[in-house]
Parts: sequence; C-alpha cells; structure tokens
Amino acid sequence: MFVGDQIPSQSQTLNEAAAQLQALPLLDLAPAGLLAIVGLLLLFYGQKLLKPSLVCAAIIVGAWIAGPLVGMFSPPIAAKLPSLLWPLIGAVAGLVFIALSWRLLLAISFGIVLAAALAIGSRALVETGFIDAAPSASSVIVEPSEDSALPLDNLALSASKLQGVGPALERVHSTVRPFIGWVSARWEAEPPQMRTLFVASSATGLFMGILLGLLLAKDISALLTAIMGALFLLIGGIPLGAREFPALAEPLHPMTWLIAWAAIAAVGFFAQLMMRKSKPAEDQTNDG
Repeated sequence: MFVGDQIPSQSQTLNEAAAQLQALPLLDLAPAGLLAIVGLLLLFYGQKLLKPSLVCAAIIVGAWIAGPLVGMFSPPIAAKLPSLLWPLIGAVAGLVFIALSWRLLLAISFGIVLAAALAIGSRALVETGFIDAAPSASSVIVEPSEDSALPLDNLALSASKLQGVGPALERVHSTVRPFIGWVSARWEAEPPQMRTLFVASSATGLFMGILLGLLLAKDISALLTAIMGALFLLIGGIPLGAREFPALAEPLHPMTWLIAWAAIAAVGFFAQLMMRKSKPAEDQTNDG
C-alpha cells in the first residue's frame, strides 16, 4: 500500500515517530503510571538498580530457557538430567554470564543507544536543513503487508519452536513486527546519500559508545539509565498529564520530543552523579 503519491522520506519520518510515541495504547492510568514510575526510578536511581536488575533478569531468563534450549539442540543430553534440574543450571549460567560480561554488556548497550541517538540527530539535521540530503520528488514509502518477509522473521520462526518459551517469543515478535516493518519501509525509501549518512553516524555512535562504556562504566551506567528513564517518563507521563492539561494531547513536534528527552535525561544523569559523589562525603562524616 502506498502512503500518498509523493511523500518525501525525510519530511515525515520524525513526525511519524513522535506521533507513534504519543499514540501508544496507554490510555488507562495503570500502564501509563507504571511506565512513569519505572522511568523515575531509572532516571534518579538507575545506576544502583541496573546491575541487580540485570542479575535478576539473567537468572530468570536462564532458568526459563535452559531446558527448552538444550532439548532443542541436544535431546540426549537433556534426557540424562531431571527436568527440574535444568532451571537451576540455567539460573547459575545466567548469573555467571552477567558476572563475566557485565561491563561488555553495558558498553554494547550504550553503543546501541548512542548509535540510535546519532542516527536520530542526523535525521533532525537533515530535516532542519543543516545537511543537504534531499530525496527525489518521486520518493514513496511502501508499507509492507502482513505477508511481506521482514528481517528477523526466520529467526522468530525458529525460536517459536522452543518448548515452553516459543509462544512467548512469538508474541513478542508479533508485537514488534509492525515497528520493524515501519523502519524497513522508510529505510527502503531513503536516497543513497541518506543511507550512507545513517550508516556512518550509527557506526560512529556504536564505536564511541562501546569505547566509553568500557572505559567509564560507572558514568555510562548512570547516563544509559537516565536516557531510558527519561524516555519511559515521557511516554508514560504525557498520557497522565494530558488528563489535567489537554494541550499535552496535541501532537508534539519531534524537536520538542528530542529537546525534552535530552533535558530530562541530563537532569537525571547529573542527579545520579551528585548522589554518587555525596555518598563518600557522608561516609567520611559518619566515620569522623
């Protein structure tokens, strides 16, 4: 299905992304409030909560997928041990994995976030005219149909065959598939110079993020959780605020989203740094 006859791929993408964030199904107070609370916790206490949260998540995921995973790739080995033992082995494996790769996972996560941030920033620079990468006047966005093959479809099909976890993974894939299709359609509509800009900015962000994450783990953990907390707070807080301030229900300009996101993340980041620096001073006072 074609969306319009002549849709410039640059002029609409950020607007559509901002509209999709505001159109998330958070009309009920409970999910919006929960998302806002999680955002606040990540914003101001994310550095303290990140590692314990990852440890708990690794233990749960390891216990959940260990049995089905071994049963899929090596049924004879899976049959040799009692089924109740595999969750314990998976939980221990998840704990060991986090303990050994904590800093690397943090660095990769920040690299991905920084790559996305630079890609969004390059898009914003193009749309505001600072970078000349205008598309052809005949550029169109072709939305994929439900039967269209998308990236990760084959991987999701294989994962859905895992006993015990397959249905849950299939539900996750069906939830994120429309977003993957949205991104894929807009990528195909981009002119070559814009794709080159995206690849270059994303690769730079990924490399810088991984390097900074490895060298400055404490500061980057605070920054990463502040960025994610600010996003969750915006997504959950706008539907809540719209009940008292109807103007928030109006579509926000994408630059408003970006500026608000950056400002809130900066507040959370510096708040976490101040709390971390004040703790040694309190300890010295108590010791004295």
